[in-house]
Amino acid sequence: MPRLKPELLWDWIKNEPNAKAINSLLIGLSAIASAITYVHSTLFPPPDDVIVFDASDFLYTEGVSSNTFRDPSGVCPYKLVYNQPPWKEVPLNAVYYRANLRRGGQYKLLVEYASNEPTDAPKRLVDVDVNNQRVITGALAEQSESWCLTRWESVGVLELNRGSNTIKFSRKGVFPHLRTIRLIRQ
Repeated sequence: MPRLKPELLWDWIKNEPNAKAINSLLIGLSAIASAITYVHSTLFPPPDDVIVFDASDFLYTEGVSSNTFRDPSGVCPYKLVYNQPPWKEVPLNAVYYRANLRRGGQYKLLVEYASNEPTDAPKRLVDVDVNNQRVITGALAEQSESWCLTRWESVGVLELNRGSNTIKFSRKGVFPHLRTIRLIRQ
């Protein structure tokens, strides 16, 4: 059976006369999926080897904050971390998280985010620092098809210490919209 390519589906939605209604439906379905995920993670918490942060549970920020976001198709049904006005090139936008770990070691970093720049615009690439050391550059390069419809990206593997670790996402310029950060012990 042939598989439907997401980009073809998106092209169809954009050209469909009821595109706004379809986009609103997709955002609503995303909200339902998020609610199911939240209830499941509350009833069945992940093991110690999986750490999940809501992006709005940051330690502190520079130039970004957490809020619901108004997309042209409506309001995102969840909080996102994104830069605040003025939306222009700035010296630094950054968000810091604290990961307190029972066991040190290698942890895979996954990030759920949205970035809906036009294809000819520069991407909103971020750098990742762990405990004040740059470990990843140019992360979160993929586009999502809306500022509210998020995507997951496997960013890389981090070497984290037992106890407290500071993880920083930063970039000079406008920031992608972060929703969830997940660390999985390798």
